[in-house]
Amino acid sequence: MSRKRERGQALVLFAGGLLGLCALVALALDLSSVYSTQQTERAAADAAALAGGQDLQQVGTRGVGAAEQQTARKHALEDLAGRFGVSVPTGDGCSPSNPILGIRDCQLTPSLVVSISSPSKTTLDPRSIQVTVGNPNFQLSFARLFGQNGWNVSQTSVAVLDYGGKYAIMTLQPPQPKPNGTDANLCKNLVVNGNGTVLNVVRGDIGTNTSATTTLKGVITLADGYRLDHLDDLASGGCSYSTPGASWARDASGNPTGHHIGPSPFIQDPAYPIANDFEGTYATSSAGVVPCMGSSFPSDAATVALLTPPSGGTLTCYGPGIYQSKFILTSNKDVAYLMPGAYRFDDGMKLGGTLAGGMIDGNPGVVLVFALGTTLDPNNTVSFTLNTGSATCDLDSCRAQPARDAKNFEVRTPEGLTITIEVPRDESCFSGTDPVNTDACDGYNTVTLGGGGSLKVAGVIYAPSDNIAVAGNSDTEGFVGQIISWTVKYSGQGKLNQDYPGGAGNGVLRLDKACSGGDTSCVP
Repeated sequence: MSRKRERGQALVLFAGGLLGLCALVALALDLSSVYSTQQTERAAADAAALAGGQDLQQVGTRGVGAAEQQTARKHALEDLAGRFGVSVPTGDGCSPSNPILGIRDCQLTPSLVVSISSPSKTTLDPRSIQVTVGNPNFQLSFARLFGQNGWNVSQTSVAVLDYGGKYAIMTLQPPQPKPNGTDANLCKNLVVNGNGTVLNVVRGDIGTNTSATTTLKGVITLADGYRLDHLDDLASGGCSYSTPGASWARDASGNPTGHHIGPSPFIQDPAYPIANDFEGTYATSSAGVVPCMGSSFPSDAATVALLTPPSGGTLTCYGPGIYQSKFILTSNKDVAYLMPGAYRFDDGMKLGGTLAGGMIDGNPGVVLVFALGTTLDPNNTVSFTLNTGSATCDLDSCRAQPARDAKNFEVRTPEGLTITIEVPRDESCFSGTDPVNTDACDGYNTVTLGGGGSLKVAGVIYAPSDNIAVAGNSDTEGFVGQIISWTVKYSGQGKLNQDYPGGAGNGVLRLDKACSGGDTSCVP
């Protein structure tokens, strides 16, 4: 009896094992079929996202409007229809013109459903498109014998138009965390202070290793599509230390949308070249006086009118070289014009009246070099205008080109941008190109821009160890190109347009794999 019972038990175990093995084989066959379907869906979603994403590239701007997003959805859907050999569907959820839902649960084929989302529906970057291709009831061949009839098999792809940071402003001072969770450098890196003080970044991003702060109703604005990259984890508005990922919202205080890039690496010093070859050496500024004539002096009527001094004033031109004593322009009626070339001011500048240079369209301009600890002080100038091109120039194409030093080398960035003002860095504040987190590096106070007059400085202001101050209360709207500094503070109830001089550039369309997997939105 015992042997018969054992044989019966063995038969039951064998039958159970065989049933389990059959289930595993069935599952393996179905999984293989699912994997193959997912590969097809993945290829289709990738191609459609890239096809639609191309419509998000707009010449001369990073902005993406509703029209571009609609066109992107339309072309993505057309690409999917062509790939699966069907007509472009027009049924429920298939209209690309719906700005809220986008294309949602659109029946592409009897088995495939697609969704194509724009940022108004998802939390994606405004220059991205999300495409989902799925079979919500994928029929299983073998697993249904065990009670599993179908699965939802889908794939999602996101195409992002990615721009590298084109910083109109870079502040390099790193965070200084304290044990109590605060930061000694908070509220110092980028500050816009004063009721009516407006920093309007018309083109370019902002990059700061610590914070951006507006006080007393100061305002920061960013053109559409640009961003504020920050390293510290700061809460909105108060500059208090907060949880990772906290960012600024564009609010009544003018704080722009933030993009957290921390906790490392730091925004680095781009290490632009410093001009070091000069044509002559002058003990006093009067020794550098040259005639205001020839092809190096502006000749168009509008610019000549700007450089014509009022009654009782004088026009004086200066040649490039090293000025050993302080360059002083005292009378507000006087006009000083810097002829093209490289200048070094060993004892700084104190200015009134009008200082100008680089005002011939497309011609080499000027570069002004100041030693650390000296002072560029144009606080009382009527006009401070450098490398803008002529009086009628308002485009990058007509701005002054990089200055040429005594050896005829162009003083420019590796990207070819004109460097206009530069201050060598304090090497003790950097390790290579990384800023150093130390109490000893509080920066210098060499460059001050603005005052009560007109401020127009094109090109790049490069002062990586300097605390730049931009102060002005003029009714004239000023502009400055790129600023690279340790910290920068804007004040004086003036309005300043900041403009990255290298153009908006072209984005690179890429697939963001981190955003794939299911019909869900994500942040690239």
